[in-house]
Amino acid sequence: MNIFVLNCRGLGGPRAVQRLKSQLRTLKPQLVFLSETKLLASEFDKVKIACMFKSAFSVSCVGRSGGLAMLWNDDFDVTLLSFSCSHIDVSVHHLSNAVAWRFTGFYGESVESRKYLSWQLLGKLAERYQGPWLCAGDFNEVLYQSEKQGGLPRDERKTIAFREVLNKCQLIDMGFIGGPFTWWNGRLGEETIVERLDRAVSNLSWQALFPNAHVDHLCSFSDHCALNIQMDKLETVSNQQRRSRFRFEPMWLRDPSCSKVVESSWRTAFKPQDRTNLLGNLAAVGKALSNWNRESFGHIQNAIQKTQKSLEHTNKLPISQDRLKEKMALQSQLNELLEREEILWKQRARVDWLKHGDRNTAYFHSTANSVRWTAQCSSVLFLICCT
Repeated sequence: MNIFVLNCRGLGGPRAVQRLKSQLRTLKPQLVFLSETKLLASEFDKVKIACMFKSAFSVSCVGRSGGLAMLWNDDFDVTLLSFSCSHIDVSVHHLSNAVAWRFTGFYGESVESRKYLSWQLLGKLAERYQGPWLCAGDFNEVLYQSEKQGGLPRDERKTIAFREVLNKCQLIDMGFIGGPFTWWNGRLGEETIVERLDRAVSNLSWQALFPNAHVDHLCSFSDHCALNIQMDKLETVSNQQRRSRFRFEPMWLRDPSCSKVVESSWRTAFKPQDRTNLLGNLAAVGKALSNWNRESFGHIQNAIQKTQKSLEHTNKLPISQDRLKEKMALQSQLNELLEREEILWKQRARVDWLKHGDRNTAYFHSTANSVRWTAQCSSVLFLICCT
């Protein structure tokens, strides 16, 4: 499934509608957000019909500027949460799955003296919802100086304010595939100005639901690039939750290489010029730890079974000093693995008050399953829990 986002710079003429229809026919998005339609809400029905969408919601333009619209097909149950001249906020529920998530189409203030209103709005939207959230559109601001070429440099205070509000809202820029800029002023030579004004941002819960999601910058009939947000297929809640959820495991601390993985990934992600990007750094560390756990640390229960089989095999061999040393080493390894498993299930059961020592793993296992079942029944999805 994919979402199409575009500042279309007006849909009043038949040529613009035809070009939009052609691009949508090629991409086949399930959800579309358009800004600067420059149409009244009553005039947007013809665009909906032309683009062959069954459902739509639009916000009228003010004078000759503004105007927002969202279109979707029958695969989604879309519920309107709020709207203004700068946003359309909806809850999205795919009919084949029980998981609902939030999508906000955003259009930032273009007037410098009013940009603070955009960030205030974004902050208020963040306070209304705690679940998976994707926000995309034309923010009319860059995050870094490198996202603009030509003209005067951006006011650093403006870019810092943008970064700070994203961090406050726990939203992370999703990056892009394609050209680095999304807007061009249409001029050549020394008067050329290009900027990355359009982007998609999401919180960690949404990224856990769609771990393979990515954003393509696509050329369009407008002076803005279109964003095509492509997502992997959403799995069932239980399978997706087990596969994608990141959770720090205290047992990792028993391995000396754990601290090296954290230090290395943090140093790689850390940007001295951007000390506000804490969430991005944490996400990079989480990804590095997940890869290390899968590739080096390994699956704890598989490791226990493998070590037990090796120990059983060693016991069947003729006794010798070398065999005894091997047996001691395997026994020590097995004890360490059992210790890690005990810590693992204590965390799963959230029995933090217990001290390490009681090896009653079966009890912890059943308790953890009970906790998970209760959470599923109450539909509380703890997809990200960083300790």
